[in-house]
Amino acid sequence: MKFTCNQLELTRTLNIVSKAISSRTTIPTLKGINININSGIATFTASDMDITIENSMEVSNSEDGSIVVPAKLFGDIVRKLPNNDIEFTCEDERITIKCLTSEFSLVGMSSDEFPNIKSTEDDAKELTFDKGKFAEMIRKTSFAASIDQTKGVITGILLEISNDNIKMVAIDGYRMAITSEEMVNKEDHRIIISAKIMNEISKIISETSLNSESEEIKILVDNKSA
Repeated sequence: MKFTCNQLELTRTLNIVSKAISSRTTIPTLKGINININSGIATFTASDMDITIENSMEVSNSEDGSIVVPAKLFGDIVRKLPNNDIEFTCEDERITIKCLTSEFSLVGMSSDEFPNIKSTEDDAKELTFDKGKFAEMIRKTSFAASIDQTKGVITGILLEISNDNIKMVAIDGYRMAITSEEMVNKEDHRIIISAKIMNEISKIISETSLNSESEEIKILVDNKSA
């Protein structure tokens, strides 16, 4: 397995997926980032079992394969490298990173040990929202959600979606925050998403807006997950 990519682009990708990593996990591979190379596309995945973030980028000089890299160490190395091409190679879980005159070696873990994070079902519904409005709605409601994990559903934000409107509601038992925006949607939905996850979505929207031409965010919803 190998690939070459730009340091700045890789740093941006790692900054996004690293938001899903928890330092409190007891599963070693969840402290890492799963890298999968397939036909010139590198897909980076991280998860804490509650939120999974996946981001892809084009790479060059690639050979297909996969490996789990230690997130903190790998991220620290990449961020300190100059803005130039990085050569990444992996043989027998031994990873080598080269950039100009710098060279690093570290040990990864087999991707077979990375938990099989269930994807959404084939019949999942796709919901499309304006990125700016969606992030602003999260900002106006997430603070009112309960931070007590024993409180169940009120640690989340309720999304009530109609064909021409979206409403978000958060409550912690003492206060309530409600906001709504006009948005065109194909179907009606009513779902609850963890406020923690929604805040991470808002951060990702902010960090990617400058590097993306799209003004929309898409969420896939099935019977059990979003």
